[in-house]
Amino acid sequence: MIKYIAYRIQLAKLQKARREVLERSPAPVEGQEYEADYSAEQEREIAEHRIYRLVSDHYYEQAFQFGVPVPSGTDYWEDSTAYPGTSHLNRKGLTQLRASIHEEQKRRLEHYSVWVAGLTGLIGAATGLIAVLASNGN
Repeated sequence: MIKYIAYRIQLAKLQKARREVLERSPAPVEGQEYEADYSAEQEREIAEHRIYRLVSDHYYEQAFQFGVPVPSGTDYWEDSTAYPGTSHLNRKGLTQLRASIHEEQKRRLEHYSVWVAGLTGLIGAATGLIAVLASNGN
């Protein structure tokens, strides 16, 4: 749980940094020829790569924890233009990985819910037996 909270805090910081980069980049003026600002574009790419990398690492760790296979191939991974030689899961890869993790969590929860239901019934029966024995003792 603490890892998840730390992940969410870091993600919020990176998303805030991305919004700040987008706010600093000049908006095109109507009727004026657009001049590309490559430094702003590179800042945006760096901010987005950091977000995708953080999210990819988070779900990669969860996949490892649950024993879920991580999608591979160029359909699911994207090379970073901001950091050459690195890659991160793209939207399609993240969607598939999230779905696989969700299915595994659901399967494990179903396994435990059977035990919880059984124990609840057993505790209820024991409580009823104790109540009957206690009322006969008076």
